[in-house]
Amino acid sequence: MNLSSSDFELDQDKFKTVILKNGLKINTYSDGPSDGIKILVIHGAQSFIQMLSPLITTISQIYNVLAIDLPGHGQSDQLEQYSLEIIEDIIIEVLEYTNFYNFYVIGHSFGGYLAVRCGSQAKYQKFNPHGVVSFCPAGLMTLIIKTPMTPEAEQYIRKDFKNNLLIGFKPKTPNPDLPLWLSELLVDMLVNQLASNPDKSIGIMKFFSQFKFSERFECFETANSFDNVNIVYALGDKLVDSVRSHEYIQQHYKNISSIVVEGAHEFPMVEPALALEYIKKCVNAGQAKKK
Repeated sequence: MNLSSSDFELDQDKFKTVILKNGLKINTYSDGPSDGIKILVIHGAQSFIQMLSPLITTISQIYNVLAIDLPGHGQSDQLEQYSLEIIEDIIIEVLEYTNFYNFYVIGHSFGGYLAVRCGSQAKYQKFNPHGVVSFCPAGLMTLIIKTPMTPEAEQYIRKDFKNNLLIGFKPKTPNPDLPLWLSELLVDMLVNQLASNPDKSIGIMKFFSQFKFSERFECFETANSFDNVNIVYALGDKLVDSVRSHEYIQQHYKNISSIVVEGAHEFPMVEPALALEYIKKCVNAGQAKKK
């Protein structure tokens, strides 16, 4: 798909601020037909709603979409301390506040991990999530890792990850799967976000950088015990772990029914029409199961 900078623009009137019980302000975006099938969108670490604009614009033509800026990202307030439980409690409170029930959930990168948890953890079951689409859930460790990789590049990446810098969006290391202008646009968006909110991303990146890689796979295994996680798609990202590969996941975890190994980490941004097709498959499977 040939994207332009205008594809990353969203209607500002459709952004709303949800004020939680503790006074925390969380930024949300709603679009699409009010009577349409509901889709919850969760972005990844060091991202925010507008980075997924091409995907959100595409799916909101069909579905009733709710997107959330995670705490410390976009226009949402930062937290004094971060944990997986706190982040999920915030998502749950936003769902309650917006009366968002009976939905399908899609996530990108770390948001893909959160999406799988949303579909498989007991605390979410009151919202009746019907299905999950997880785009590029390998996340932080694979954003700009390519093979073969020079020792200099590996050293640069490891230093970048350790210091919680702009992983995967460095102008010096543009993703070869993306046009240069698009890499630069994503860099500009992220840098502008950090410039306007200089303290936000530091705390949450400390949490994400401590997150154990293996826990992502344990999450997929947990998802097997819930029937309503009827379909999970893991797109993009060649995993660094040679044992726990995509093929390994596909073989062992029954709820993952389709996997595309190749693809840029930014897959749902640069291929929104193709991403929509996977979402449609998930929704159609869920709707058929309900009958």
